[in-house]
Amino acid sequence: MSGKDPLVIAEIARIIAKELGVGEGQVAAAIQLIEEGATVPFIARYRKERTGGLDDTQLRTLAERLDYLTALADRRDVVLKSIREQGKLTPELEKQILACMNKVELEDLYLPYRPKRRTKASIAREAGLEPLADRLLANPGLDPVAEAMKYISADKGVADSEAALEGARNILIERMVEAPAAEHPPRHHVGEQGQGPAEDHTEERVVRGPARGLGALQGGDADDRQSRDHDRKDQARATQAEQGEAGRRGKRPQDGPRGSARGGRSRTIERIPRPARWAERSTARATVGGSVPWTLR
Repeated sequence: MSGKDPLVIAEIARIIAKELGVGEGQVAAAIQLIEEGATVPFIARYRKERTGGLDDTQLRTLAERLDYLTALADRRDVVLKSIREQGKLTPELEKQILACMNKVELEDLYLPYRPKRRTKASIAREAGLEPLADRLLANPGLDPVAEAMKYISADKGVADSEAALEGARNILIERMVEAPAAEHPPRHHVGEQGQGPAEDHTEERVVRGPARGLGALQGGDADDRQSRDHDRKDQARATQAEQGEAGRRGKRPQDGPRGSARGGRSRTIERIPRPARWAERSTARATVGGSVPWTLR
């Protein structure tokens, strides 16, 4: 970094000073110390008089941003040189590249001009199919097959209309992939807002049948045990409800015939019907068990 243009270093110092809310002179002094080989802990402890009292946290952030912005400046020079050699560097594009402060955005701007290897789209362009892609994109009402028939050429490797349409499709796909950064708002929205696209919180319910084949290795037995646990809990609740009802009527469910000898009168136990959901659960298990794919059995 010692061979870097002083103007570039001064611009980097200005950016970092603005981000940290400190003076440019403080940042410039810290950058000079780092170039001389001083470490962040050393500068924070023994060179406070030169940095204006920058603490350890500020110096670490400064060093990280210095590395990032220096690499960005180097990459920006490479991009500008490559596009300039291709003769495609316009004043507007150069302005966008120079104003770019993010590596991802810089690569998005460079993508349409990056030297490419031979792709399906480039082969289609060599076969003269780019006008076909332009026409179909500009006028969706055209008959694709009729238009493709005009570009059939055995010499160029376009044997039929299907091959022509395939080539046009490859060209359009490459264009969409290489769209400039301005045409990718979702990525920039994520970068600005600090959050990704809305998550789908839709709950998925899976009804499993009896464990069989691969399903047994993926938790089928655990589901059956859980179902049996629920059955036992429901049965315990039903027993408690039965006891409570019997208590309100002055009966004890445990007495039965023995209670008549104690109390002098017969007592009967009212049996509560089995809840319908038990039967539904059992039926569901039995029914879905036959839906396991044959490849997993």
